[in-house]
Amino acid sequence: MSLVCLTDFQAHAREQLSKSTRDFIEGGADDSITRDDNIAAFKRIRLRPRYLRDVSEVDTRTTIQGEEISAPICIAPTGFHCLVWPDGEMSTARAPEGLRWFQLYVHPDLQLNKQLIQRVESLGFKALVITLDTPVCGNRRHDIRNQLRRNLTLTDLQSPKKGNAIPYFQMTPISTSLCWNDLSWF
Repeated sequence: MSLVCLTDFQAHAREQLSKSTRDFIEGGADDSITRDDNIAAFKRIRLRPRYLRDVSEVDTRTTIQGEEISAPICIAPTGFHCLVWPDGEMSTARAPEGLRWFQLYVHPDLQLNKQLIQRVESLGFKALVITLDTPVCGNRRHDIRNQLRRNLTLTDLQSPKKGNAIPYFQMTPISTSLCWNDLSWF
């Protein structure tokens, strides 16, 4: 099968992956209403070509936060790549050569947040993206039925040694009291 578009990749993945992995990747929380709305919104996006313009030389470079990048294409924050590739997020992190941004789920322990930020700064990350829309993990029914959370762990960033990990379902506590004033120390 020739994979020529995203729909082809999705169909191919469905053939290759376990049901629990497919459900995790394709699923949403509760009735997946937000997921379905997002899919519908992307389907409404239209490319509008501009005709009679010289496109013999195209430059896709742009500047984001004062840093030049070759093209405005980014890898969105996602997790648990280990479900589909043995090397997991390590492969994804090695792939791009552009700006490195870190997504932070703000933990109630201020010191833990500071340690994470210092670590990613030392690794060359240039921007911090603070997740605001997930003070509580979503009620992902497929994952619960498949008992997926029981098998997933998050490696401890302070000492990423084999076996030093926390279960996915303990990813919380994510700060539920985060306010605008709290962002000043970031």
